[in-house]
Amino acid sequence: MKIFFTKIRVLLALSFLISQGQGIAQFQVNADALQLDDFCFQLTDEVPNQASTIWNVNKINLFQPFDTTVQVLLGCNDSGGDGIVFAFQPVGLSAGNYFLGQLGIENLNPTLLVEIDTYQNPGNGDPAFDHIAILKNGILDHNSAENLAGPVQASVSNADIEDCLFHDLRIRWLPSFGRMEVFWDCEFRTSFAGNVIDSIFGGNPKVFWGFTSGTSNAVNPQVVCIGKTNELNALEDVSTCPGEEVDLVAPITGEFYFWSPPEGLTNTNAPLTVASPDTTTTYTLQITDDCNRIFSDDVTVFVQGDKVELNFGDGDTTLCEGEILVLDATSPNFEYLWSNGSTQPIIEVTQPGFYSVTLVNADCVASDSIQVEFTSEPTVDLGPDTLLCEGSLILLDASFPGSEYRWQDGSTNAEFEVTQAGTFEVEVITPCGRVTDAISVEMEDCDNVFIPNVFSPNNDGINDVFFIQSDDKVVQVKTFRIFNRWGALVFEALNFPTNDSAFGWNGKFHNKEVDAAVFIYMAEIEFINGMTKIKSGDVMVLK
Repeated sequence: MKIFFTKIRVLLALSFLISQGQGIAQFQVNADALQLDDFCFQLTDEVPNQASTIWNVNKINLFQPFDTTVQVLLGCNDSGGDGIVFAFQPVGLSAGNYFLGQLGIENLNPTLLVEIDTYQNPGNGDPAFDHIAILKNGILDHNSAENLAGPVQASVSNADIEDCLFHDLRIRWLPSFGRMEVFWDCEFRTSFAGNVIDSIFGGNPKVFWGFTSGTSNAVNPQVVCIGKTNELNALEDVSTCPGEEVDLVAPITGEFYFWSPPEGLTNTNAPLTVASPDTTTTYTLQITDDCNRIFSDDVTVFVQGDKVELNFGDGDTTLCEGEILVLDATSPNFEYLWSNGSTQPIIEVTQPGFYSVTLVNADCVASDSIQVEFTSEPTVDLGPDTLLCEGSLILLDASFPGSEYRWQDGSTNAEFEVTQAGTFEVEVITPCGRVTDAISVEMEDCDNVFIPNVFSPNNDGINDVFFIQSDDKVVQVKTFRIFNRWGALVFEALNFPTNDSAFGWNGKFHNKEVDAAVFIYMAEIEFINGMTKIKSGDVMVLK
């Protein structure tokens, strides 16, 4: 796999300044180094005999802690080279060896450096794996007295770090202990402690820091991205009025967040918190990343102007008919503009609607709003006492907006299903009152239908027509059909009342009297309880 980077050709040793974002300082770029974007530098391309350095233009003081994490890419070719170096040096912004290889650092004196070496040079005592070591004065020989710590395998889990991946490299300087520590992908790898300021830098604590690199006949694209420092300096101070809210958002992603002090914050452990301090407050954010590193930033919320007294609740309310809601926005030294056109500090609400107010003075603007609804006393009507047919049901509905319900059996739904006789009662409760209603339900057998099983259509005036008879519990006969023994339809009538011989069969088929025989009938009957039943059977025609 080959990685290609867009680059601009520059003359050897041409240098320029690059401004990095999020508090990252300027860097001077020398020799074969190139800027790739706002954060990343290509130290070498896949070209033999390159050398490069980049130096932060602002010196640091080694009496102060230093802690930085960068992302480095060492290329994709395991037989490539050569590696990169992190270094402290007081010599200058153009310091470095650009002609003789040795990672652009050879014999740069004085220096305190961390070597990340991907090419095994037996003459320097290099081990067989890609390694990290701490050395001084531009000497990369692990057999020499300039070797201070290491070499150790760079990656805990892999002897090869030329794997086409970016890796975290963390350099930490602890002045209280005179200690430099090196971490690779969050894992501690090696350290050195000593009187660095005196023994290496001759008592001078101010040094430049940066990176160097080079290739020999073995090549790899080698990139460093400088994206994290302890002091983020990314949060911008904000101004607000008393009682107003402002969002504070963490500038980088982390595993844990901690805002302090907690006063005036909605959440102290989230990437976003809402601040509404009573007085001007400086908040500190600490972000812990996945390597347990802590990054910090400060933001000041300046509170200025007059305090605003606005609190209309959660944004909506419901009143009973006839009630009055007083909305009071009184705050000293403000002008008022209500949505209904009023310019007074207080209004009375007697009608439903959306009400808002804006307060303005020379320093601040504030607003609040509320949705107001009105409701009447509850009503309920379960209907008159009723008689139901056995097997049927009735659904009692006590629905009223915004109500609670209590039925005789303890149920609390708006509807109640009745399938048996009894007295059923409901209480409907709202903030504006309560009301009850009850209904008595009786059950009876409604299936009182008579269909003869024989008739004699001989025109003697007695039992000449075959028709359906019933009491008043039947609404209608929806279908009435008669078939002969071969399944032929000999009679049909639709949607007619019972007890009317005009809708019966007179014993004729195609206007001819049928012979004495047994016929099959089927009737679909609708009852007053809403149920429909199918009745079927035999009827004999006598002659």
